[in-house]
Amino acid sequence: MARIGRNQFVINGTAISNRDLNNRHSLNLQVFTYDDKNKLRGLLVFNVEQKICEFMEQDEAVYPKLREVSNLPEPGTCPLAKGEYHIKNFELSDDYLPSDAIDGYYNIVAKLKNGSNTVAALEILVKISHQ
Repeated sequence: MARIGRNQFVINGTAISNRDLNNRHSLNLQVFTYDDKNKLRGLLVFNVEQKICEFMEQDEAVYPKLREVSNLPEPGTCPLAKGEYHIKNFELSDDYLPSDAIDGYYNIVAKLKNGSNTVAALEILVKISHQ
């Protein structure tokens, strides 16, 4: 992740999948409160899980924007073929946050799962401030 402005961040990176990903695989997004002083994860405030092919086909908020800055396939392509995928300058936007999110620190965890097993994860810490 890189900072490109006061409140602008982008994700760049490469993910390599050694196998095709289909609807046995799912994406799980969890948001926890976070106690920055004691460095402790708090309450789970958001949790959603969706099968990967359904996400690629149905998501209208994140996947289309990811496709603009990556080599991810067209919606409806399933399975996601094994290979190397690149993301360049995917901007993290506050459009993804609920308008009533309260100020504070949050631990965001995105997981790729095969059944109940986590096979990859991305974890970030964010601070929300309405100043």
